[in-house]
Amino acid sequence: MYYDTFATEKNLYESRYPEALKIVEYARQSGIPLAVATSSSTGDAERVLEALRIRSDFKFVVGRDQVRRLIVQCFSIIGSQACGPDVI
Repeated sequence: MYYDTFATEKNLYESRYPEALKIVEYARQSGIPLAVATSSSTGDAERVLEALRIRSDFKFVVGRDQVRRLIVQCFSIIGSQACGPDVI
């Protein structure tokens, strides 16, 4: 919904955060890995990054739809006792 309503190419480039693309460029040139964690859906975040032509600069994109899966995956690695039984 956000992407369809607000994230038009024109709106993305006239963003309230004009320095953001410069930061991504700096990170790219410096070899700094980037990731996105957002309360939007992963699909919406992916579409915005694609529209800005910077998706390839981000190793991970995690939206609200992936959080539970990632928590479960993490616990399978470190064990649920690390955070207590009420976390998931």
